[in-house]
Amino acid sequence: MYPFFLVLVYGIIFSGVSEFFFWDEFSSRFNFITVDYLVYTSEVIGNIRESYPINSIMLTILVASILIMFLLRQYLLRHTQGATTRFSNRLRHALQMLLVPALAYAFVTVSYSHITENRYLNELASNGVYNFFAAFRNNELDYQSYYITEDENKIWPHLHQLLQEDNSASISEGPEDFTRHIKADAPEKN
Repeated sequence: MYPFFLVLVYGIIFSGVSEFFFWDEFSSRFNFITVDYLVYTSEVIGNIRESYPINSIMLTILVASILIMFLLRQYLLRHTQGATTRFSNRLRHALQMLLVPALAYAFVTVSYSHITENRYLNELASNGVYNFFAAFRNNELDYQSYYITEDENKIWPHLHQLLQEDNSASISEGPEDFTRHIKADAPEKN
């Protein structure tokens, strides 16, 4: 029982510390960037090792977890001594505990935390672990929220202007259409 409790406490503290550093870098709860980090693990772990004192952080989390387990050992011992319930009772309790996350997965969306137009307030109102699993499930990131964008009516004419050359002429001036006719200065080679 104690090893399971230690792993559980370590995981909770690790998640909180990870989210703190993620917020510091991205000003956001866990999102699709976190999911993407799991795909490119070797690059990300190398970057994290260069940026943060990982060994010290992990050791501190382990010490804090052991300390919490030590402080709660009497409570754990008192509530688990003589706990010889029947398997059917334990199974019923386990199914009840699994029902809550299953219902949350089915009926709760991240949009419930969007309570205002202010992105930071919405991020604070959300839950990082839930956001992580929602991002994993939905496989999307709100591009407009995380990257600087410009008005497309200004961008497309500017891009057309940047592509103008002496030996080319635009066939189409429409947005997102860069069809050009390029004339060679020299005769065509066979």
